[in-house]
Amino acid sequence: GQRRRLYAYHQAGGGYDEIRKIDRQLQDGVGMGYKVIEKPRLKFNGELGAQYQQFEYRDTTGKGVYSVRFGENLAWNPIDRIQVTHRFAFMPNIEDFGDYRWRFDLGFAYPVFKRVTLNLNVVDEYEVAPARRVDSNDLQIQSTVGFVF
Repeated sequence: GQRRRLYAYHQAGGGYDEIRKIDRQLQDGVGMGYKVIEKPRLKFNGELGAQYQQFEYRDTTGKGVYSVRFGENLAWNPIDRIQVTHRFAFMPNIEDFGDYRWRFDLGFAYPVFKRVTLNLNVVDEYEVAPARRVDSNDLQIQSTVGFVF
């Protein structure tokens, strides 16, 4: 049968970041995506949406930002036991396109057992106007263990 290539998404999240001096961050967004490539070992999607983010910085300042979200993501299985994922999102402020953020994720997952994976992730985030005395660019290398239940 015919596969649906168009999809809708909703994303919400929150948290804090000691390094970036963010005491609280909340976000909510919606959008549409399109499945550009959908093969057994390779999937590629493009997305367009909008989101709102609220930042409360440690120095008691804060800001709320409405953004357009341009995104894409890819999942590739070069061999049966390895999955490579890639995501990129560019989020310019609707009120000032010179105030933007972007996030790049690259991940590698290796299944150890049926429901357990070892993961290595590289995350690079850039923000034009971060908290005071914080670099605009934040590069992270993460290793995690994933559990499916």
